[in-house]
Amino acid sequence: MEQRNGGDDARDIGGADTEIFLDGLAWAQLASAEKWLQQMFGPGGLLATAQTVHFTGYSLGGHIASVMTELHPEWVSSTWVFNGSGRGAIAGGYSIRQLIDAYNRLLADPDAEVPGILNVRPTDAIGLAEYEAAKQEAANPPTAAHSVYLSARHRWALRVIGPYADGIATSTVFSGQSIDPVADAKITYVYGMATHHDDTLVSLSGVLPSHRIRVFIEDQPLYYGPFFVPFTSETDKLSRDFMATHSITLLADSLALMRLFQTVDGQISQEKIETIFAAASNRVANASLDAGSATYEADSLERALDKLRWNLIPGTARDERRDTPFDPNAAGFSNIDFRNIFHTRIDEITRLVSATWFDDLHDPAVGDDVLDRRDRDQRSHLAENRGLRRRQG
Repeated sequence: MEQRNGGDDARDIGGADTEIFLDGLAWAQLASAEKWLQQMFGPGGLLATAQTVHFTGYSLGGHIASVMTELHPEWVSSTWVFNGSGRGAIAGGYSIRQLIDAYNRLLADPDAEVPGILNVRPTDAIGLAEYEAAKQEAANPPTAAHSVYLSARHRWALRVIGPYADGIATSTVFSGQSIDPVADAKITYVYGMATHHDDTLVSLSGVLPSHRIRVFIEDQPLYYGPFFVPFTSETDKLSRDFMATHSITLLADSLALMRLFQTVDGQISQEKIETIFAAASNRVANASLDAGSATYEADSLERALDKLRWNLIPGTARDERRDTPFDPNAAGFSNIDFRNIFHTRIDEITRLVSATWFDDLHDPAVGDDVLDRRDRDQRSHLAENRGLRRRQG
């Protein structure tokens, strides 16, 4: 997706993401983040008087937040990572900081002598061409608008430091490395996982924090439409996709509804909430090269929310039956109009329980009259949400 639509494929997918996969870390973005942090915490910086900060990041941002926590645990109170990529394993005797410093020096001077890093002029034709291009570019620095991923100096720096870090795929399977305990204790890693035949590609890859929280999300097909065919337009690009369960929107909506359930009943566990979510709908995701034939788990959260609303707000439960709308189509989970309604209704119940509070969302002793009679056939699956006892606070 292009920048005007909220993305930057050229520098993210074709740049940093590929770099993590092949070279283990997003070296260019990490070097930039390190420079920025040094400026912020340095004399006169906006964070010069701050003792610590909180980091958070999603996907590539999660990768950067985690590595920055490793580099500067003294500056960090806590770090929350959502569906983030891990990092590649670092060669024995070397450190991330040492390799970032080497990257910066090689970016400035392809002939830089970096202690512990072998930087010799190549003899093969491809390597020699990369070296000569980097030398020529060093004498004629690119403009500020230039992408570092098109830079010959960047490619040369990666060539030199490449032997000292493994790509993400190798690190996922073979590394055996872990994050330093001081930094690891500050990082919470949250990832989404659907109930039915879901898997991860970016999340749970590489060297990861040890504290991980799995969160229920509505399942999406592995792919929909001919995602491997070159796009002909921006509209065409948005009509097909793959690995959509990586989306932070799915995580955010699920977490928002979980928070509501725990606000209503402080004793209910995440496991019980997710059981309610999973049982709320019989829709499942199925992939298809024909986008119109693919199916989506589109309404689990909406139905779980309505079950709660109908029990807590009598007018809604008995009279109006205003179902929370959902979009059953491709990427329907991101329908902003329906998401606004979804979150407005969460806020509605949250305001209600500020004056009146409820407990015990899973008491089977309460009568069947609290169930939505249209869904009697699902009662065995909805036992977790069977009764609500109301107490005036």
